[in-house]
Amino acid sequence: MPSESQTQQSAVGAQVLNLRHVFRAPPARVFAAFTDPKMVAEWFGPKRTRVDVVELDLRVGGEYRFDLHMADGGIAGVVGTYIEIAPPGRLVFTWSWTEGTTRNSEVTLDFRTHENGTELLLVHRKLPNAEQRDNHGMGWTSSFECLEEFLQGGN
Repeated sequence: MPSESQTQQSAVGAQVLNLRHVFRAPPARVFAAFTDPKMVAEWFGPKRTRVDVVELDLRVGGEYRFDLHMADGGIAGVVGTYIEIAPPGRLVFTWSWTEGTTRNSEVTLDFRTHENGTELLLVHRKLPNAEQRDNHGMGWTSSFECLEEFLQGGN
């Protein structure tokens, strides 16, 4: 099922991205795909991106760092801290690029049982502007396509 997206802007101007995607896998497996370093390394990032899981300390207050190797040869680092971990239903973490304008945004992932598997609701808050919101929307949507492929054994 394709991702559905909705965007909104808060009263103070920070941008919010909302995405919904249904995966043909149970919530525990989809949750694990975001929290098991070996699984993350298999799918995370937009298409034509390879990821190195530099750090993934899955505990409240624990940190993660992923280095995304882009198709153009560049490397983009993303770092954050886990705020809430409630398997297999919810994962909340901060999100900052090591370079660039998106710093200290926040991602909430809600994993809900669905007749076809798992409905994943993503809310990415505190994005600095509409352009970053839209760019992250494209990135997350492409990542969800990669995750769907991984979950179906196409990796």
